[in-house]
Amino acid sequence: MEGTFSPGQQLPPERELALQFDVSRPSIREAIQRLEARRLLTRRQGGGTFVSESLWQGFSDPLLDLLSTHQEAQLDLLESRHALEVFLPILQPCVALKKIFQEFVNVRNEFLKLKKRRTLRTKPQP
Repeated sequence: MEGTFSPGQQLPPERELALQFDVSRPSIREAIQRLEARRLLTRRQGGGTFVSESLWQGFSDPLLDLLSTHQEAQLDLLESRHALEVFLPILQPCVALKKIFQEFVNVRNEFLKLKKRRTLRTKPQP
């Protein structure tokens, strides 16, 4: 099992999940209950636990609720977006410089390896 599930997919039984994650079954039950409370999982009586079909709704609903009821949250979101828009163009050259510097370090390391090999070959034999 790779650890990802698609919407509508059934989860393995609690016992299997507990073994896979090396935790107790009560810990698995608690995790499932929390995910169920966030509407990310649904349980069907006698049928198992399934990943919610409306997976994105479980993430977006709390955010939409917050933004619709708290005007300061709207302003905070806009301010964060503005800050990212301002600083992203400044950070991009830094990322490029870091890549160039790493390439320089790689070339230097290769040069030192070649130099060391050449020195070993040209040393006089006793």
